[in-house]
Amino acid sequence: MGESGDFVVPRQQGDPFFMSSRPPLQAWVIALIGHLRGSIDVVAVRLPSVVALLATMLVIYAYSRLFLPRLGSLAASLAYGTMGQVMELCRLGETDSLFALWVSASLMVWHAGHMKNWPAWRVWTMAYLLVALGTLTKGIQAPVYFAGGVGLYLLVTGRWRYAVTKAHLAGIAVFLAVWGAWQVPFFAKLGWTGLRHIYFGDVVLYLCDRQISTIVKHLIAYPVEIFFGCLMPWSLLLLLYLRRDFRQALAGAKEPVVFLACSILAAFPTVWFSPTAKTRFFLSLYPAFAPLVGLVIQRCCEAAYDSPWQKFWRRYLSSFAVVMAASGAFVLLASVFFPESPIAQPLAFAFIFALAAGGLAAVAYWSGLGAAPGRRAMGFWALTVFLVLGYTGVVINAMLRASNFTTEPAVTSLKRELPKNATLVSLGPADHLFAYYYRDPIPSIPWPNGANALPEGTRYFCFSRSAQEPRWPDFPFEQIAEINCDRAHASRDRVTIVGRR
Repeated sequence: MGESGDFVVPRQQGDPFFMSSRPPLQAWVIALIGHLRGSIDVVAVRLPSVVALLATMLVIYAYSRLFLPRLGSLAASLAYGTMGQVMELCRLGETDSLFALWVSASLMVWHAGHMKNWPAWRVWTMAYLLVALGTLTKGIQAPVYFAGGVGLYLLVTGRWRYAVTKAHLAGIAVFLAVWGAWQVPFFAKLGWTGLRHIYFGDVVLYLCDRQISTIVKHLIAYPVEIFFGCLMPWSLLLLLYLRRDFRQALAGAKEPVVFLACSILAAFPTVWFSPTAKTRFFLSLYPAFAPLVGLVIQRCCEAAYDSPWQKFWRRYLSSFAVVMAASGAFVLLASVFFPESPIAQPLAFAFIFALAAGGLAAVAYWSGLGAAPGRRAMGFWALTVFLVLGYTGVVINAMLRASNFTTEPAVTSLKRELPKNATLVSLGPADHLFAYYYRDPIPSIPWPNGANALPEGTRYFCFSRSAQEPRWPDFPFEQIAEINCDRAHASRDRVTIVGRR
């Protein structure tokens, strides 16, 4: 976008880029940060996701304060930030984190305004502005999730007339104005074909496998993966909602619980009934689980010493105390006796992590035996610190150990070897990592059938080769570089070949 000046149509190597199948808001943000920094570097690529994560945590805290004290609200905010898949994805240059911000903010701002009796026009227009930003980030899921969650809530509570107002029309007008500011010029350039690709390109891919075995496996496995994987370790606390006495004691939190449940239930079928949908597609609704978790933590810390809720909290903390202590010991033993194993750490850090894990485990266990709310809350803080230390330390170290760091120096060396004014073209799309480090524009040409199919004057070219696409040009050329573009150094599944005619 920065090179071409076209901020309407997402492009890759000059051609419309539909593999991402989403509108360009995140690309705009990355381009802006890159302009301010002077280049599209790793900070420009990842900063929007990190800022969006922190902003989402603030939205969760502010919304939770409507019905929870500070402890429960802070617990909700931190629970979202330390969910397994959130820590994995919300630090990357992906749209998931920014999209989760707009979706969760649209739902929570709408419900907060509705609960606090804001003027209806303000409630609807603010919410629809956020929906429009979500649509510009990832597509039609944003209005579908908003309409589904709010609509189901209004039907369940018998307040459907609130949606049949001029204020709602004003909100829709705001949505159309903001979304249309990009959509109209995009449609003018690429028409219905571009519209279909940008919104439904990925959807078609994830619906094409309709085998009964695939569908049944997905219907069974998907909820399990979300609950016992992506939302861990906090999802186990949601089991307390199965107790009738807990639901009956919701008091002032009942309405937010109903709204959050409606938001989750309305969105879940869109990914559950899509046979090959990935768990990350539901990440935009993870913020809706966070206040429910915060409510459980608040009530468990306040419960009487011998109450079922307090016993549940004690068992939860005791179980994770064992997990924390065992994790520290396992990492230390692996680092000392199996230094080549994937989980092995630098010895100094392994000792620090083992000591920290043991200490945090002791705090969590001690916390679960306490009678005072402050002491019980210490277990939450201990588990949170362990999760942060475990991911930013152990997991990131393991990823660094396996990562391929040869691509950038190899591309730099290649550019030194090429003549100063040489133009490098790619046969088909270039590997995105190769193109990122190459920096200069790489024109793309169709895969040639014979030497005569190459454009006249083409001397230097590159092409991607993988196990899935092991193609090789059928004309003679001199290979001048073979660059590993795989994420892991031990794998060579993605290789870029550079040749000279």
